Amino acid sequence: MWTFRSLLAGAALAVLAASAQASAITIVNPSFETPPAGGYPLTAGCGAVVGCQYNAGSISGWTVTGNTGQWQPGNSTSVFFNTAGGEDGSTVAYSNGGTFSQTLGATTVAGDTYTLTFFEGWRNDQLLPINVVDLVIGGSTDVAATPLGPVTQGNWTEYQATFLALTSGQTIGIDAANTGGGQGDFDNFSLSAAGTPEPGTWALLLAGFGAVGFALRRRKAIIA
Repeated sequence: MWTFRSLLAGAALAVLAASAQASAITIVNPSFETPPAGGYPLTAGCGAVVGCQYNAGSISGWTVTGNTGQWQPGNSTSVFFNTAGGEDGSTVAYSNGGTFSQTLGATTVAGDTYTLTFFEGWRNDQLLPINVVDLVIGGSTDVAATPLGPVTQGNWTEYQATFLALTSGQTIGIDAANTGGGQGDFDNFSLSAAGTPEPGTWALLLAGFGAVGFALRRRKAIIA
């Protein structure tokens, strides 16, 4: 019994060794909790929602065009979203037809897979927004993000874009825009890079799972 458990533990360690290849890539102000210069001077459209305030024309750490900024929806759980604030923290990015983008400090490594995740919100009081968010590689290759679950009004939905780099040294960026419908709202961006496991890791994986399979067959033979 203990030998079988040891084999299972060895296989689990092999899986952990393979998954340990993933690493986070820094995004400046990924959840928009860093205030913009000048703070949040605007409240038009907030009604009686406590804590609702926003700015226009800038997002700290991001390049902005058009009617875009940072917004604190406040404590309402019915007027804007079904949860207070954003998906992560109290502040989100919004776009009313404008764009916001960021070129990251990292560049691609051939063989690595890059995964961008973030959340989009659909306001209770507006039409479904038409948002386009791309993982931009080398300044020209746009990989569009798609939802990982159902898009429902009043809630935040996680989106993802994935890219396998074939060459090294390409720039990595994020580009977000709202092209129609209601206001686009965004929160909690993250980006990770996962390298291909080393040959030694694959060998460890195969050996671990092979040993588990052998142990299972042996246990069945003993029981029989």
